[in-house]
Amino acid sequence: MENKHQMTVEDNIFFAKRNIVDLIFKSARLEGLAVTYPDTYSVINAGVINGMTFEDAMIINNLKHAWQFVLSTADYPMSLSYVCQIHKYVGDSLPEYNAGFLRNNVIRVTMGDGESFTPDLLIEADARDEIKRIAGAKQSATERAITLMLHLMRRQMFNDGNKRAAMLAANQIMVSNGAGVISVPPAKLPDFVRRLTEYYRSNDPDDAKAFVYEHCINGNAAV
Repeated sequence: MENKHQMTVEDNIFFAKRNIVDLIFKSARLEGLAVTYPDTYSVINAGVINGMTFEDAMIINNLKHAWQFVLSTADYPMSLSYVCQIHKYVGDSLPEYNAGFLRNNVIRVTMGDGESFTPDLLIEADARDEIKRIAGAKQSATERAITLMLHLMRRQMFNDGNKRAAMLAANQIMVSNGAGVISVPPAKLPDFVRRLTEYYRSNDPDDAKAFVYEHCINGNAAV
């Protein structure tokens, strides 16, 4: 997977900032929040809830702060501690998230078809090595980012907010290499969820990786 876009880091940060409402809206929809683009814009720019629940508004506001963190630390190395810091922003003031800390309990992920997925218990040293291995792979930045995102989603390192934290971590790799951004268009969300569910079952990420590469990479400077 070659990089589809090649920008300077500064241009990529500018691109992300210019599209921040869209990126946050798509992340919220990925987590199942029934929010609209105007609702997202209102919360991000004016703090107006417009009939949303307080928790949904907080999730959107946390995504704003998490993106600000990622864009201000684009030069940081990817690591487990960095992913935990992203999650700290994602789960801020949401007690059930235990924000910034790895889960230490068994969880079950409902897959929407009557089945559930139970990820392995976490061993911190293993989680650290997994992220280090993916981040250091001799692949394009785009492929490393997609691989990390899907891995973190399946690994379920935190009590909640895993998909949000995973996508933000992936986008830090994208932005730091001028490769654009990853976001799932709402129209493609059912197809993405289906492939993600299959990845949960099989632990074979190839189909999901190909889908993300084809449909979920955006930028303004194609190679």
